Amino acid sequence: MSSDTPEPTARLTESEAATLWYGRLSPRAIIGPVLLIIVAVALTVQHLGSDPRVQECDGKQMHPGDSCIRFSTNTARTYEEMVARSEATWWVGPALYGLLALIAMALMVAAIVKWRTDRRISRSLPERPVQLGASSPARVSLLGMIGAVLFLSVAVFSGSHLITDGWSWAVVIPIIFTGFGLLNLLVAWPTHGNLIKVHTDGSAVIATEGRSREVDFRDVRLFRPAKPGAVPELRLGEEKLLDLDSYILNHEAIAAVFPRGDRS
Repeated sequence: MSSDTPEPTARLTESEAATLWYGRLSPRAIIGPVLLIIVAVALTVQHLGSDPRVQECDGKQMHPGDSCIRFSTNTARTYEEMVARSEATWWVGPALYGLLALIAMALMVAAIVKWRTDRRISRSLPERPVQLGASSPARVSLLGMIGAVLFLSVAVFSGSHLITDGWSWAVVIPIIFTGFGLLNLLVAWPTHGNLIKVHTDGSAVIATEGRSREVDFRDVRLFRPAKPGAVPELRLGEEKLLDLDSYILNHEAIAAVFPRGDRS
């Protein structure tokens, strides 16, 4: 079982302790976005404190009338051209950092909204003896957020060159990276917590996607999809109730107790 599982106490069984994660907010849902906002603000301050008239070539500061030759691309630019280029794209940095800060704020607000919904559901559930339980908190995918930040950053900076170099087939590059960034943003978008509680009377409570329902334990089946890497699913007939992903604490015990269905 995951090391994040709360330690059982004299009053809580392992299953009861695992269910406590439902109605909570994963610390990463706040820490990740806050760190991104801090970085975005720091980069904006640094950018606004720099001077576009200060240009370097091979680590040496350039002056009016100088030229910089880049042998890797076989191009040469004068000091005046480099200054004009920097001034034309001066807004790109703050615009990107502002976008990243807005994304972080949106992720954090969405996570808090989902967490509050889970808390409301958790408080409305009847208190009955628990035979087996598992849950996960509301969360944000940090890997998805990092991927979104990296891809969108590359998209914006690669697109900024089109301002000075002219629109061409190279517009495909920022479009592709924007697409990857948005896909990662979808992955990073906050999710509700999940809860499974099997009561001693044979009833089971399933809470997911901001909704809860009570079902007969005997009617729920565990399916293990044949697709490699797919996580087990709890189903009621053909309806999928919940994915038993790795975020759910005590999910191994849940997978062991539900009757098996046919592989799908």
